[in-house]
Amino acid sequence: MTSGRPAAAGAAAARPAPRIDADAAPFWDALARRELVLERCSACDRRRFPPLVACPYCGATEARRERASGRGALYSWIVVHRAFSDAFAADAPYTVGTVELDEGCRVLARIEGADGRLAAGLRLRAAFRDHPHADATPAWTELYFTPQAEAAPHA
Repeated sequence: MTSGRPAAAGAAAARPAPRIDADAAPFWDALARRELVLERCSACDRRRFPPLVACPYCGATEARRERASGRGALYSWIVVHRAFSDAFAADAPYTVGTVELDEGCRVLARIEGADGRLAAGLRLRAAFRDHPHADATPAWTELYFTPQAEAAPHA
């Protein structure tokens, strides 16, 4: 357990890597390829996130994976001023939000580059950041969202 206080300068805690099991491995592999992949239930045809052993809507265990557009709208958010772990203390303040993807399901992730523009409905796009192998931590890719670029006016 951490003290809830930021680590002393130069003593930042290592950022924890996700625990990647066999069920979640295809999701993490897709992130490494710069793709956001959702599951679609083979029985009821609903998309879901995160990857699950069974459909939360109908209980079926068969699903197929589909590449998502990576675009969506900000549904809700919170700005974290005091990090829950010393590993994130240097990042504070940071924003965590729920993004409603254009495909219809919601994803929880960090929101970056939207300071002063946070509002329900803000159009966002997926972005990816690599975390290299360090000590006993394997390399992994993080999903986050940034505001979509404004559409260029028609000439």
